[in-house]
Amino acid sequence: DMHGYNLNKDFDHNTENIKEESLEFVTNCHNCKKEGVTRMCTCEIPFFKELIVMAFTCAYCGSRSSEVKTGGGVPPKGKRMVFSVDGREQLDRDIFKSESAEVTINELGLTITAGSMGGLYSTVEGLLMKLVETFRENNPFVGDSADVEFTDRFNKFVDKVEKFQAGEEKFTLIIDDPLDNSWIMNPQAPEVDASMEFTMYE
Repeated sequence: DMHGYNLNKDFDHNTENIKEESLEFVTNCHNCKKEGVTRMCTCEIPFFKELIVMAFTCAYCGSRSSEVKTGGGVPPKGKRMVFSVDGREQLDRDIFKSESAEVTINELGLTITAGSMGGLYSTVEGLLMKLVETFRENNPFVGDSADVEFTDRFNKFVDKVEKFQAGEEKFTLIIDDPLDNSWIMNPQAPEVDASMEFTMYE
């Protein structure tokens, strides 16, 4: 595509689109324990590094899973990225958040610690959607038996995220990765993007 790379962001639900030249190998299904297939391919991201995409499907029970990891060794320094999101253009930016990255949105009073979510390749808007989805799926206090006060606070949180997704409010996305394995697309690369700040640290 126009950015010089092609990575199917919907491989969670559409593993058939993984490149034909990808590697395939048999893997036991974590759900039914029968033999499934893992497909693996690589994708080079300009001005970043190589990503390794692994997608598993089970023909017996229909289970699917996926992982995205970076290739290469361990960088000597970590990186903290501060991205000021203001409008539709920034929401459409591609991002990769590695397993080692911590994600903070101060306007939500929210920090997702490293390891809480796996590697994610999406857009800024897609990351927001994933945050809400993760909270809904993993929080025992969301549902019919939820505490009224908690439900009210959670709904306000979702409303705030939806305003961010609609581009109605500005917010700051901070991705702090001690392994420097995360990335936010810069349309001006290799020139500096005024909406992003980077800090390298030991």
